[in-house]
Amino acid sequence: GEYLKTSVVLEKLDPTTGMPVEWRDVASGDSRSLELASQSGMQRKMQVARAAGSTYAPEFLGMMKLEVIRKWTAYRAAGGQRQIPADIFSSVDLILDEGGEIKEATRS
Repeated sequence: GEYLKTSVVLEKLDPTTGMPVEWRDVASGDSRSLELASQSGMQRKMQVARAAGSTYAPEFLGMMKLEVIRKWTAYRAAGGQRQIPADIFSSVDLILDEGGEIKEATRS
């Protein structure tokens, strides 16, 4: 899927807002334009975390999933016989509701 599509740019952030203001293609050094109008809720939360000098925790889930896939791919390439599971990685968001109870939530 598009999530795994690789595109490398250097991003310059506005130090006040944490919003990207410029991108440069790593390979060519050319200036790139990326569409910000269609940002998802997760992308907005990532920018808030960056502005605070942090990382939005769900980003780590994507990194973990990619590493699990790499490990399985290396295992199979080395002659491993077990098949890669169809449900190789999943996660659930937990939040506190208004009553202080933990419940599952969807990310927005």
